[in-house]
Amino acid sequence: MFVATYRYLIGDQAAATKSSDLAIKTWVANGATSMSRYVTLSGLNTGQWMFAIRFESAETWAKAMTAVRASPEFKQWTAENKAAGNVLQEAMFLQEV
Repeated sequence: MFVATYRYLIGDQAAATKSSDLAIKTWVANGATSMSRYVTLSGLNTGQWMFAIRFESAETWAKAMTAVRASPEFKQWTAENKAAGNVLQEAMFLQEV
């Protein structure tokens, strides 16, 4: 299992919800087995949102990343997040061992 995680500082929760609904559909349509969103409730990143996108392998993720980044949906949610002040803080990639 390969998991891509993205942590965002959220300026507008309604816009973030709309954008992430579109992101979930797009990632799953392009090879993700699932995508979840979480809000951080404690620690240094309290209030920030975390997304976990699961794939069968790193290769599956790489193919999906290429397809998603070329999609009109990606361009849409990227523009919406920028306008709303939702800013990517960190990306991490996890490999199950």
